[in-house]
Amino acid sequence: MMRTKSLTVLGLTAFTALTAISLYFLGVGRAQERTGDTLPQKSLADVSDSTYPLVEMPLPGSNRAELDPVREARSRRFDGLGIVKDPKDENVTLVKLRNHWDNQLAALPSNSSDAVVVGKVTELTGYLSDDLTGVYSEFLVSVDSLLKNSSEYPIEINSTIAMERFGGRVKFPSGQIIKYVVYGQRMPDVGKEYLFYLKYNRSGRAFQIITAYGFDRDLTVPLDGSNASPKGSERRWVMDTYNGLAKDRFISLVQEDLSKSSRL
Repeated sequence: MMRTKSLTVLGLTAFTALTAISLYFLGVGRAQERTGDTLPQKSLADVSDSTYPLVEMPLPGSNRAELDPVREARSRRFDGLGIVKDPKDENVTLVKLRNHWDNQLAALPSNSSDAVVVGKVTELTGYLSDDLTGVYSEFLVSVDSLLKNSSEYPIEINSTIAMERFGGRVKFPSGQIIKYVVYGQRMPDVGKEYLFYLKYNRSGRAFQIITAYGFDRDLTVPLDGSNASPKGSERRWVMDTYNGLAKDRFISLVQEDLSKSSRL
């Protein structure tokens, strides 16, 4: 029987949008699914997921292009993870990090956000960390509406800003592709509109996505939480509160929450 495997990495420290990531491993769990009848194969659902950009791991000892200072600063923030590495197992297609990133996170995290914007994703690119042990995705977002900006970075309507989130797909020199994800998180889709809660990183001049809400036929759809969890999961996430709420009503609630937050 053909089998595919995923690795679940448990972390003690919270994955936040505030600083470089620290992950301490408690253990590795393997989940298997049957996909065929003869030889081990990769799961197409994992390796072909275009919402996670693909980046190639360079050959060992190969010369790497020199990075500009901004890109170098962004990539160094994901150094030291030790996550991205060839597992020497062709059946592994998915590495999932469980690190309690949502601990004490409000459904509308106004207080912990430097900026709140509504905008459309126009571009998606994957990058490896500077030390090649981490992977992150960068989104270019055209800003349609600015609801908050307490960061030092000027955000203007119709401007484009860079956003980041850990994760992506990595193609190793062997040709094997592995998708790296955070449990309970998804990546925004190119061409779709979202309301983003963001944390600003000064050194990289980019925003990290704390969480976001998309819109489908004028209904609110949380980017994270149950929509990013395995089917059949009974866990309820704080973001689920607003699932299916009318877009206008949701944005009104966000504005009310931001107003309360500014008075604290």
